[in-house]
This record gives sequence, structure tokens and C-alpha cells, in this order.
Amino acid sequence: PLHVREKRLIAVVSPDLRHHPVGRFWVPIASKLYEDYTLVHIALNAGFDDAIRNKLKITSHQWQDFSGHDDPLPFLQSLRPDALIDLGGHTADSRPSLLNQRIAPLQVTYLGFYGPSFATNCDWWILDKAIASRISDSYPHAESIWRLSCPSLCFDPDLHGLPSLADLHFSEPSHPVFGSFNHSRKLTDACLQRFASVISSIPDATFLFRSHSFYDKQVRRWFLDRLIQAGLTPEQLLAIPYAITPTEGYEDYKRLHLHFDSYPVCGTTTTLDSLAMGIPVLTCPNKLYAGAISAALLEHLGFSEWIAEEPSQLVEKALMLLNRHKSADARMKLAHHVRSSSLCDTDLIPSEFSKQIIEMFKFSSIRTNH
Repeated sequence: PLHVREKRLIAVVSPDLRHHPVGRFWVPIASKLYEDYTLVHIALNAGFDDAIRNKLKITSHQWQDFSGHDDPLPFLQSLRPDALIDLGGHTADSRPSLLNQRIAPLQVTYLGFYGPSFATNCDWWILDKAIASRISDSYPHAESIWRLSCPSLCFDPDLHGLPSLADLHFSEPSHPVFGSFNHSRKLTDACLQRFASVISSIPDATFLFRSHSFYDKQVRRWFLDRLIQAGLTPEQLLAIPYAITPTEGYEDYKRLHLHFDSYPVCGTTTTLDSLAMGIPVLTCPNKLYAGAISAALLEHLGFSEWIAEEPSQLVEKALMLLNRHKSADARMKLAHHVRSSSLCDTDLIPSEFSKQIIEMFKFSSIRTNH
């Protein structure tokens, strides 16, 4: 029998359709795609529901769980989607190899870290112009980049659990307070040396740092020793345990004047958390996606001058940011600015993403016809 599909069908594949940064970034876009297309989510980590997973289930015309080593390929082939969107990238439990198959006329990768898929049948890697301009020559033989005119990450402070602006009350220490809340696996020797070079130039500064792994006292001690070896004094250092709840974690930002970005892998969610909490971020990018995304986020906010393109600029940039944001009022104004920016526009980014999918379909039609 003749079957007419009223709306194009988009299949979205990811192990992170849950309480995870990818899931939280995806929810606003999924809500818009649900209006414009038939949206099917294929979750590669069947498990317990959480708030983000439930939101995505609501914005799905169909939801399919896969677990363990189950192969989603037969299901996808039977679905016959018009477009396949991979949100996994190269992170745990993802299946970028699906993009080696021609499952749909249009196949793209988006959101998943830490780079392009390099798959033989991936048509586009969806980025925005700011990050694309920094890394476009860094991945030879990868799929082509599709450049969004708006930010490629849609950050909703409420979905990420940030306190409201009315609940922000900053501390007013008499000395500069630096912070680093990225995961300890990002705290390389080169990264810690950069932190130390800045902090040691400001003798009365202190450094708060935390990570998931700091529940282990020996791990905390190990990082303290490394920073002392890099030239800092014990009095300047405070390794704080990772907060038990997100609410407690956001309280730690209120103690900072400036957040250090990690290197060579920078922050993403942590960078956005810090900025939306009113804390400036100092970054020194490289030419890879995982090392340049913080710089792109700052460019979207109009803060290009915060970016140290060379390590030699770090001390100068840090002093500038400390001077500008030493008052609680200045940090509150920054939080207002970030939360009203395009990065947090949950109408603009999803609408633009949906429109660009239409443009991608045009290119896939041209390729098919030829």
C-alpha cells in the first residue's frame, strides 16, 4: 500500500539521552524538532529514568531503548529515516560506526565529543561559525563542517540546575580568589603550570579547585603536591571535595573572582556554568575542538579579549578580569548578560537548527539526484 509521510522522520542516536550534558543541551532543540518533524530517539543506554530522559521521551514520537551489545542497525534500517543525527561522537557507549552505513539520505554528527566522526557516510559535522573558524583546518579527511550562524550549544540554566539570578549572593573576600572546577583528568602538568604562573604573580591570591575524584584524600593530596612543585605555597591552595548535590556545587562559584579553564582539553558545561553564575573564564585555546570550545563561547558573548591566544598573555588577562569583576555587582551584571545572551536563547537556537536541517535536506537531494 502507498504510504505518505506527512513529516520527515529524524532518528537521533546517543547513549546520553539522559541527565548528561549532551541530554541537557539537546532538550530545547528536540522540543522544536518534535514540532517540525517526526522525531524518534534511539537511546543506547537503557536504564533508569531521570528528569532529562523523561523530558526527551515526552518530545519523542517514538522512543527505543538499546542496552549492552544490542545492535540498533536493524531497527534503524526498518525505520527508514529521512535523517540520522548522531549525538554520541566518540564518548563512552556511542556508535559512530553507524555513520559508515547509508541508513538515511541525510546523516550528521552533532554535540558528541571530541571531534568529527570520520565516518564514510557522515555528510556534515554541525558546528557554529565561531568554533569552525578556529578548528576547520585541524581535521583533514573528516566530514564537511556545517556552520550555524547562532551558537551550536543551547544552554538553559534551569535545565542545568543553576540557581535563579535572585538567589545569587556573592562573597566579598579581601584577596583575589581563583578557581578550577573541571574534571581532574583535564588537569595536566602543562595546565597546572599555567595556573601556577598566574597565581604566583599575585602573592595574596588563593586557589580553590575541586573535581569528581577529590572524594579520595590521596588524589587531593597528589594534586596539592603537584601545584606546590609548580611553585605555589600551601597557604594559597584549597582542594575542596566535590559537592554532594548540584545545588551545593553552584554555591562554590559564588566564592570565586575568576575561573581558570583547563588545557589542552578545555571546559564546556563547566565554562557555561561559571559564566552563567557571573564568574569570568580565562582560557588559552588550541586548534582542536576539545581545546577551543571555551574560546568560541566567549566570542559569542562578545568577550574575545578574555581569550589568551598565547600562554604569555595569561597573567595580563587574569589581572584585567580580576580588576573588572572584583565587586559582587560586576559579577551579578555578568550573570545577567550571559543568561540574556544568544547562548541561553532557547527559541533562537532550536529554530535556527530546525531551519538548517531543511537546508541540509536540499543538499542531500542534490547529491542523490546526481
